Amino acid sequence: MAITNGYTTLLLLKARMAIPSATTTYDTQLEAVITTASRVIDADTEREFFSTSATRYYTADDSLSLFISDDIQSITTLETLSSASAGIRTYGYSWQSYEYDLEPENGPPYTRVIAAGTGRYLFPRDRRGVKITGVFGYCPLANVPFPIQEACLLLSQRYYERSKSPMGMIGGGDMTEAVRISKVDPDYTSLIADYKRIIMIPTASWGA
Repeated sequence: MAITNGYTTLLLLKARMAIPSATTTYDTQLEAVITTASRVIDADTEREFFSTSATRYYTADDSLSLFISDDIQSITTLETLSSASAGIRTYGYSWQSYEYDLEPENGPPYTRVIAAGTGRYLFPRDRRGVKITGVFGYCPLANVPFPIQEACLLLSQRYYERSKSPMGMIGGGDMTEAVRISKVDPDYTSLIADYKRIIMIPTASWGA
């Protein structure tokens, strides 16, 4: 199988595990664990370290601000609800780029959209009242942060070696004592710590 949006490469993992690059016997299994480890990192950090062009829908927190559950690299179009009847939503208000600001200012990625004071529109409070088309994700796949790459290597190696300890124990032969494998790798935890998404919950409505 091929690696899908993986945060490390087959060659790097083989080098880490001292598997010659010319040896292809285990490539399918190694590619599978890289993809799996990458998706686990997504879940643990609540973000994706690759870019996806998509259209997504959001419910505004108040009339001036939109906290979004995704990272955004860039916005192509931002539209808001103009009418909703019989289950059909019409997004008839198309915002110009100068009518909103993206935050944080040092992004991308961006996690919040603010209605500009000089704009024509405010965010509706309707469910799925905001439609955004753009590029989503923490960063392009080619720019995956080094700590995330290292976390993927550690987790991939752990998953692959796990086949040697199906009961969660290693050792335990005639002359050795069995050792239980730790549920959480502290090095993995520290590597992803700074990249975990922090969900900001507004404590008050602005201009609602």
